[in-house]
Amino acid sequence: MSGLGANTGELASAATSVKGCSQAIGELKNGVAASKLGKNDFGREHTGAADPYFEGLKKISKALEKNASVTDEFANNVNSAARGYEWDDSNNAAEVGKSGGDQ
Repeated sequence: MSGLGANTGELASAATSVKGCSQAIGELKNGVAASKLGKNDFGREHTGAADPYFEGLKKISKALEKNASVTDEFANNVNSAARGYEWDDSNNAAEVGKSGGDQ
């Protein structure tokens, strides 16, 4: 079947871009986790709102951490696919060469 193939360079480039996104998500997580707000910042009349707010920040932080991890894993899988295609192409070319197909 001709005309089908994988562009390993584009796959590797996509993996690098996706990995950059996972790093950006990780930075967002760090920003959420390092909130500079304290209970006193809610004012005397609204201190009861602080605990749910901080619990929400913890949940958001965990969600961002998981998202960064999954995105990083996806980038690694795309990169592995690119390397696999490269190996397969190289191996197939060597086999064709052994059979006299490169004459």
